[in-house]
Amino acid sequence: KTGLDAYFQFSITRTDVVNSKPHPESYLKAIERINQNTEEMIVFEDTKSGVTAAKAAGLRCFAVNHDAAVHQNLVAANKIFNNLQEVVTYLETENML
Repeated sequence: KTGLDAYFQFSITRTDVVNSKPHPESYLKAIERINQNTEEMIVFEDTKSGVTAAKAAGLRCFAVNHDAAVHQNLVAANKIFNNLQEVVTYLETENML
């Protein structure tokens, strides 16, 4: 509906896996399809189950905290941001873009 699929080579949804998050199956399938070094990947999540799944798959995970009340649920992430603009600024500063 949003047209975002034009920006991605593929997507993996809940219907593509047997085990949903926090199980890492969706990320493991994505890693397999991408066929790249996982050290070059960054996952963006906004839920505890998403962070748990990403970390269990061995991925670097940046959490975008949309609600201060759930901040403590995201502490397993490698880094927590308050909004997407902070993510962009960080990625630019670290020359990751």
